[in-house]
Amino acid sequence: MNREDELQAEMVIGDDARRFLESELGRTILGMADQEKTGALLGLAQVDASDAAKIRELQNVIWRADAFAGWLAELIQRGQDAENILLSEKDGV
Repeated sequence: MNREDELQAEMVIGDDARRFLESELGRTILGMADQEKTGALLGLAQVDASDAAKIRELQNVIWRADAFAGWLAELIQRGQDAENILLSEKDGV
């Protein structure tokens, strides 16, 4: 796979991620992740400070929710960057 093919693949994946986030399914899944995160944050406020296992469990829930949204945002950004590179190379810039 050459560089142009890689950039085009990143562009397609980024566009797929963007369309997923704009879809009902994407919005629903992000909403579910946000609800889990909110619940975990509330749990952290109430958990016994000496319960390290529960604290780690709640932190993992928060990390997973943040990571999922972050991965999608990263894919979208990489796709946009790839598109910009392809356009600038096409224009000879």
